Amino acid sequence: MAILFRLNIMGTGLTEAEKLERLIDYAYKFSYNIGFKRDKYHLWINDDIEELGGKLEVDTDDFGRIRAKIHRMSEETVSKAILKFYGVLELPETIEVEGYEGLTVLDKLPATLVIYNKHYRRIYGCTIEFSTYTIPDWEIVLSSESFRNRLIEALGETAHKGIELVSCVVGFSKYAMKDIRDRVFFYYPERKVFLEDFFKTLNEEAKEDTTIAEDIRKILRPYKIEFLTSVLDSFKERLDKLLITFFEKTGAILVSGSYALIASEEDTFSKLYEKLRDDFISSIKNEWPDEEKISFILKKWVEHIV
Repeated sequence: MAILFRLNIMGTGLTEAEKLERLIDYAYKFSYNIGFKRDKYHLWINDDIEELGGKLEVDTDDFGRIRAKIHRMSEETVSKAILKFYGVLELPETIEVEGYEGLTVLDKLPATLVIYNKHYRRIYGCTIEFSTYTIPDWEIVLSSESFRNRLIEALGETAHKGIELVSCVVGFSKYAMKDIRDRVFFYYPERKVFLEDFFKTLNEEAKEDTTIAEDIRKILRPYKIEFLTSVLDSFKERLDKLLITFFEKTGAILVSGSYALIASEEDTFSKLYEKLRDDFISSIKNEWPDEEKISFILKKWVEHIV
């Protein structure tokens, strides 16, 4: 459904308007680099749906009006702002898609780019979302090598001072940021981000009522994701070899010279996650210090003192 970005705004002492301006500049650069031609803009407050309490402040084809409005609003109001860019994505090659009425040939698609406010960044886990209509973005990624190459190039070319790209995901829904299984593309400038997302997905599965979910809970319960991620990430080259082995087993394509992972099929990332999960759990669960082992260790300490 969507191309999702997780971004960090770097620096201290920035106003809400200055933070939003940085995100706007990043969105402008990315949209240009990917071939998105903008022709209309919306500025919403709170939500982008009126029935959910959203208020449309500006509807215009002149982005200057949006910028002017932002700088007249209070800090609190700016922090609730949602920006939407409307336009057309021009594809680098024509693609053929099987639809309800037969085969359709496309070379451009209507699309929207959204910059979320703080509230929705927490809910979805992403800062910016880019979505196409007619066909989902994930179908374009799987069917067009030229589009995949353009996307990777655009991510490398869109660097903006004061903005750190944490990760970019193409998934079946907005919730792909929280679940590896929901993806077909994953760009992570640091290996650590991949590990964090693996543990986040484990956390999501741990909420289920299954035997494997119980095994996950026993392993993750005493520890923070940040701690487990940092320890694993410290193994560097050996960890890279392990991950590459799993990428090759499941058909996940690691783009040379980058941390871009591309699915070869619709369920590639589900297979990747499941194989990593199963190997991780089966390899360590008998060694992991569960509650019984921790109790035994503490008992030995007490008996030693006595």
